[in-house]
Amino acid sequence: MLEPSRHPRGFTIIELLVTIAIIAVLVAIATPAILKANTAAQEVKCLTNIRSIGQATLLYTNDHTQNFPVGLGNDLNLLNLVGKRGTNNGIGGVEPEDRLLYDYVNQQTDIAACPLDIGFDNSLSCFDLYGSSYLYMDSNTNSPTTRYRGRNDIWSLEGHRTTRVTAPKKKMLIGEATVIRASSNPNHHWHNDEANLKGSMSFVDGHAEVVEHKTDENGRYRNYNRATIEGWATQDDYY
Repeated sequence: MLEPSRHPRGFTIIELLVTIAIIAVLVAIATPAILKANTAAQEVKCLTNIRSIGQATLLYTNDHTQNFPVGLGNDLNLLNLVGKRGTNNGIGGVEPEDRLLYDYVNQQTDIAACPLDIGFDNSLSCFDLYGSSYLYMDSNTNSPTTRYRGRNDIWSLEGHRTTRVTAPKKKMLIGEATVIRASSNPNHHWHNDEANLKGSMSFVDGHAEVVEHKTDENGRYRNYNRATIEGWATQDDYY
């Protein structure tokens, strides 16, 4: 009498296909959660960066009689407080050591890079283009009579004393570059592609948070028609 074979039976084609199908379903279920967790981790990194830059700016004011940094009339402080030399010579063409907060961030350059920075209009990231993913509340003018108001008629901090800010918890100091870009372009949605756009921001009191965009419904900012963010959307004096 023949003994039964001791060799293990292999998978049948049907069993193999069922196994593959189960694995595919599990991957499909897990992928969104993994992507969401990865995005959340990147948001935390971005928030940490912008908090550090904001606090470095406040350290700068301590060494300069409580005055916020002042630019040189060439957008130096818009995106060039910290970071690397960008490929755009007009705005980003500033060497790291020439950026005002270079020593205040321990000469780090990557601190100016948001992991979610995808740039504008399918171009390079803002970090690669301008040397930084984050912008400063500058005035874009050297005129003593007009520098009180900054970009889009929003009150700037550049050149003023910290004591002029009456509500430091509400006044934006550093924000992601998307805060001055149109919300209608999906390439400007770094953190998400949903209706409620958001971005990281640091404030004059030293804290940082991720806040939602505030729509410019009244067209206050002339022909720019840009989305603004809570904390920067005001035409009032410092608050």
